Order: sequence, then C-alpha cells, then structure tokens
Amino acid sequence: MAESPERPEEPSDEYRRRFERIRDELSGMDLPELPESEVARLNEATPHPDLEEEAMDARLANFESRLKRAKNSYQTQYNKEPKQLAQRRDEAHGLGIGLNVAYTIIGMPLLGASVGWGLDRLTGLHVWTALLCISGATLGVVIAILTVNKENRQD
Repeated sequence: MAESPERPEEPSDEYRRRFERIRDELSGMDLPELPESEVARLNEATPHPDLEEEAMDARLANFESRLKRAKNSYQTQYNKEPKQLAQRRDEAHGLGIGLNVAYTIIGMPLLGASVGWGLDRLTGLHVWTALLCISGATLGVVIAILTVNKENRQD
C-alpha cells in the first residue's frame, strides 16, 4: 500500500515552527531588559494600522497617477500613428513611382539597343541598334511622362 503524499508545509506553518524554536532557545537565556527609551523608539518605528492604510492610499494614488500618464502617452502616440503610417505610405508610393520612371527611362533604350543588336546580327545591317535605341529612349520618356501625369491626377 502506497503512503499518502505529505501535504507541503504552508509558509505560515514554517514561520510558526521557526518562531517557536527561537522562542524555546531564548527562554533559557538571561536577557537584559530593554530600556524604556528603546521600547518607545521601537513602538514608534512600528507603523500604526491607520498609518499603513494612509501610506497604502498614497502609494495607490501615486500608482494611479502614473497609470493615467502612461495611458495619456499611449493615446497620444496612438493618435499620431495613423498620420505617420499615411505619411510613410505616401513616401513609399512616391518611391515606387520614381523607381518605375527610372527603370522605364533606362530600360527602354537598353531594350531597344539589344533588340536592334539582334536584328543587326540577323540582317547584317548596322542601323537597327541606333534606330531602336533612340526609339526606346523616346518611348521610355513618353511612358515616364504619362505615368507621372497619371499619378498627379490621382493625388
């Protein structure tokens, strides 16, 4: 038959046991009496229950004021956040448009030149590279202008 597990001691039982052991040890000793001034000082150092309650009320009021400041700070930050997000979104959108325009202006002439180079190799003529490069550059600038105008109308 298995033994039943012992109930763990509660902290109050532990303290009570320690206190009784210390009291037993001190009971056999001849201890000097405390002077009245020392007893009075110790009594003053021991807070009165009403004073503890006042101190707790003061600490609670301090905590509530700190909590209120934290809430106000959070609300202020929360109210600013949508504005900042909108600003960041607009900046990212502008960056996307700028990169689109840059890639178009650079990419179209390169595309025209590479297609022209291929046609030059196939036909044996050396006109297509220059012709398609200029056409690509012109087309790239036109597309870039149309893209910027379209975005300006949307804003």
